[in-house]
Amino acid sequence: MNRFKTIMLLCCLLAPVALQAQQADSASNWTRKGIFSLTTNNSGYSNWVQGGVDAFALNVSVDYLTERKGEYSTWTNIFAVAYGLTRISGQDFPTRKTQDKLEIGSKYSYRLNDSWDYSASLLFQSQFTEGYSYTETNDRSRRSLISDFFAPAYLTAAAGFTLKEKNLLRVGFSPLSMRMTFVANEALSDAGAFGVDKGDRMRTQGGANIDARLDWEFMKNSRLKSRLILFSDYEKFQNVDINWEAILFFKINKLLFAQIDTQMIYDDEIDVVRSDNTTGPDLQLKYVLSFGLSWEF
Repeated sequence: MNRFKTIMLLCCLLAPVALQAQQADSASNWTRKGIFSLTTNNSGYSNWVQGGVDAFALNVSVDYLTERKGEYSTWTNIFAVAYGLTRISGQDFPTRKTQDKLEIGSKYSYRLNDSWDYSASLLFQSQFTEGYSYTETNDRSRRSLISDFFAPAYLTAAAGFTLKEKNLLRVGFSPLSMRMTFVANEALSDAGAFGVDKGDRMRTQGGANIDARLDWEFMKNSRLKSRLILFSDYEKFQNVDINWEAILFFKINKLLFAQIDTQMIYDDEIDVVRSDNTTGPDLQLKYVLSFGLSWEF
């Protein structure tokens, strides 16, 4: 799949959302908020007897939200991207990816009462570039392709109810959900990666979905954001896919921030290379400790 054409297709899908936001007059209830973050780290050594390795790391992220609130309805759109690289001298593959995220979502809610909404949502998730696993063999590094742009990509449509607790907690219960898994990379498709049949580029599943979000400012300039997504295919309802992310954010001043980002994923249809070099489903864990610059717009 041509990467440029795919990005253009996603932009076209989002264009009506942006157009309606622009056409809303000044009296409308549109709210827009964005955050740009940049973190970097660099170290260098020359004749340093304690030892050390030259290294450079860079991470960039953008989060953007638009929301329109009416008397009974709320329409929320999100756009989130993140990308990070590190370069360590003396490695067979010195430049490696540390972060890669592409997420676009839209949700419409209609108020049932003060605590419950009817809701319908659409969520797209993927990444930008190739992902590799690295192994050391006879003092040499080897890498194996495990993911790519649109491999995987997930498109989830869900309808159900949302439980609200002020602006702190929202839990969506969607007994009617459909998840489409795309594997555009030919090699990964032929291997049957991410649950698709070997040689297929797409898989569709019907099931139930829970999407819980927490946004808690537990003290001034300190915030905990957490999101838990659970999906169960009706054909294998006892197997639950888990995607849980938690971000602990500390704002130092208008520009400086510190952040701890953790994520846990489990999907019984995704094979990973375990620490003992066996392959199969396993818990995926990631954490990123960041200190850098942020700009709200």
